Amino acid sequence: MKLAALLTALMLCSTLMSAQEHGSSKTFKVYCEIVSYYDVSIFNSKISIHVNFGQANNFWGTDHELVDERGNRVTFNSMIDALNYMGERGWELVEEYYEWRNPRDENEYSTAPRQHFILCKTVTDRNQIVEGIITAGMLKNRR
Repeated sequence: MKLAALLTALMLCSTLMSAQEHGSSKTFKVYCEIVSYYDVSIFNSKISIHVNFGQANNFWGTDHELVDERGNRVTFNSMIDALNYMGERGWELVEEYYEWRNPRDENEYSTAPRQHFILCKTVTDRNQIVEGIITAGMLKNRR
């Protein structure tokens, strides 16, 4: 009788623990946008990207710029290089589009379009959104 009660209690505890594990690991999708900026000069054809997770922006719009731990701009050889960087951090490409108009003057067109990429990631916690990514705004807020 005691053995049956003990086995029942163990099974109940196991079921409750399993239910708690499943309840705490609810997944949801989050999105971000990356925008390319070409740093073209005679000796350089790298690009940098701005990452938008929906965070607030400063007046100059530099808070979204991707930087390293020291605050130096992270550059890439191409947009594929940038997409691979984001892919290593769990992001997947959903959509891409080009912007030909100058965002500061809608009547002016640019000769080099700005590329926009919408990315998606499945997470269980909002803190996972920015894992492995630092923007200038995040770095500024740490200090």
